Amino acid sequence: MGEAERKIGMRMNLLMGLTLSICMSVIMSVIEFINSGHFVLPVLLLTFAVSFLISLLIGFVIPMGKLGRAATKKMKPGSLKARCVEALISDLIYTPLITLAMIILVRKAVPFFVGMGVRRSFQGPAEGLEAFVGMEEGLEAAVAAAEQAAQASFPPFAMMFLSSLLICLVAGYIMSFVFQPLYMKMLMKKYRR
Repeated sequence: MGEAERKIGMRMNLLMGLTLSICMSVIMSVIEFINSGHFVLPVLLLTFAVSFLISLLIGFVIPMGKLGRAATKKMKPGSLKARCVEALISDLIYTPLITLAMIILVRKAVPFFVGMGVRRSFQGPAEGLEAFVGMEEGLEAAVAAAEQAAQASFPPFAMMFLSSLLICLVAGYIMSFVFQPLYMKMLMKKYRR
């Protein structure tokens, strides 16, 4: 593999990882809101970071370009059929792992941040803290109840994962189909002079 191909592969991994991570994080935030009624900005940012990290790891471990070329070697490069196959391969590798990680993260993080919100709502100015001294047990009970309510608002794990996976597979396929050729064209122009 030449220097230009290596640079193209690395940049493609970064661009597609960033694009898919943004898309999947937004989708997971919408699913989180639909399932639990909670939208928590730190969870959106956390799911984006985890998704981006996973997509980078996958991209550095699995040679997506080689897989795509091998699967489409009897097809005309850049044809609709070849693009469909390449997008499907990418989607089937990235999306299940990212979706699983994000579902686990959302199910753990949302109750934590809801509990943190309850805890912060009881924080008052320093001079008013003596009023809360006897309420410590009540505060912890309120935090625990809020965390349990947030956790209980989610559907069962398998149902949440499979429905999210289906949505993310469709969205990931569309994103891969649209953005892979655009990014490749841009990178080829930059590195193949």
